[in-house]
Amino acid sequence: MTNIRISNWRFIAFLMAQFLGAFNDNALKLVVSMASLSLITDAAKQQGYLAMTSALAILPFILFSGYAGYFADRYAKSNVLRISKGAEILAMLAVLIIFMTDQPLTHLLVGLFLLATHSSFFSPSKYSILPEILHGEALPKANGYLNMLTFAAIILGSMTGATLWGMFKNAPTIIGFILLMIAVVGTCLCLFVPQSPAGNKAKPFRVNPFSEIIRGVSIARQEPLLLVCMMGTATFWLLGGLIYLSVILLGKTQLGLSEAASGSLFAFLASGIALGSVAAGYLIARVHSRVLMLIGAMGLSVGCMLTGVFATSYMHTAVLMGMIGLGGGLLIVPIVTLLQKHAPEAVRGQVLATSGFFDMFGVLMASGMFWLLGTKLALSAAMTIFVAGCISLVATLLAVLLLRRHLAR
Repeated sequence: MTNIRISNWRFIAFLMAQFLGAFNDNALKLVVSMASLSLITDAAKQQGYLAMTSALAILPFILFSGYAGYFADRYAKSNVLRISKGAEILAMLAVLIIFMTDQPLTHLLVGLFLLATHSSFFSPSKYSILPEILHGEALPKANGYLNMLTFAAIILGSMTGATLWGMFKNAPTIIGFILLMIAVVGTCLCLFVPQSPAGNKAKPFRVNPFSEIIRGVSIARQEPLLLVCMMGTATFWLLGGLIYLSVILLGKTQLGLSEAASGSLFAFLASGIALGSVAAGYLIARVHSRVLMLIGAMGLSVGCMLTGVFATSYMHTAVLMGMIGLGGGLLIVPIVTLLQKHAPEAVRGQVLATSGFFDMFGVLMASGMFWLLGTKLALSAAMTIFVAGCISLVATLLAVLLLRRHLAR
C-alpha cells in the first residue's frame, strides 16, 4: 500500500486533476444553460431546457452509481480514475464536434450527459482511494482540501462558463477547444496519481446497477455509523440544492440586487464551505469528529434560520451565507472521513457510490421542495432557507438519537 503525505506532489496532482474535472463539468453546464437562454426565445421552452440541463447533470449519478461502485472495488482505483479522465477527453471532443458542425441544442445536451457520466464513474474512486494512498492521520486534511477545491471548482467553473459564452457565443468552437484542453491537462495530471492496490477480483458483476445500491444500503445497515453518515451527506446535498436555488431568488427579488451582486452571494457561501472544510481537516485531530459534525450542523441550522429573519440587506445576507457555508464545511468533512474509515475495505467503493447515489437523489428532491415551498406554499426565498435550517436541525437531532451510544463513548 502506498502511504504518501498531502504535501507530496503526486497527491497535489490528484487534487488538481479532480479540480479541473469539476471545473469542466460546471463550465459546460453553464454554457449549455446560457445557450438555452440565448438560442431559444419562448419562455416555456427556455425553462424546459434549463430543467433538462439540471437533470442531465445529475441523471448519470442515479443511473450508473452502482456500476461505478463495482469498478471502484473490482479494479485498482488509480486505474479507474485514469480511464475515467480519458473518457472526459472523449466527451469534450464530442462537445467540440457539436460546436464545429453547428448541431442543434439537443446534441449539446447529449454532450453534457456524457461528461456527467464520466464524473459519475470518477467520483466513488476519487473518495475511496484516499485511505489507500495516504497516511491515516492525513485523511481528514485531505478531505478538507478535496472538499474546498470541489466547491471552488463549482463556483469558478460556473463563472467561467457564463463568461465563455458571453465572449464566444458567435464562435462556440473556441469554447469547445478550451474545455477540451482543460480535460487533456486534467487527464495528464491523473497519470501521476499514486498507484493503489489491486481491487477485489472476486467481486461479481451485476447487470442491474440498482442491485449494487441495494447491497450498499444493506452493508451500511450493519454499521449504524455508516448509515447515519449516508443520511448526513444526502441531507447536506439536499439542503445545498435548496439553498442554492433560493439564493438566486433572494438576491434578485427580495434584495433587488444586480446579477453580479446576486452571484457574489454564492462566492460568500462557497468561501465559507471552503474555509470550514480546511478547518475541519485540521480540527479533527483535536476535536472528536462527531462533536465537530454537531458543531457544523448547528452552525448550518442557525445560519439558515437567521437568514429567514435578517436577510434584509446585502451585507447581512453575505455574512449569513458565509456562516451557512462554514457550518456546512465543518459538517461534511468529518462525515466523509467517517464513511471512508468505517466502510469495509473490500466494498469501500460500493459504499461511497451508494452514498453518492443518495446525494444526487437529495439534489433532485431539493428541486421538488423548492417548487412546492415557493409555488404551493408561497414562501419567500428567505423563508425557504429558514425551512432548510429547520430540516437541518431535525436531521441533527435524529442523528444524535441514532448515534447516542457512539456519542456517549
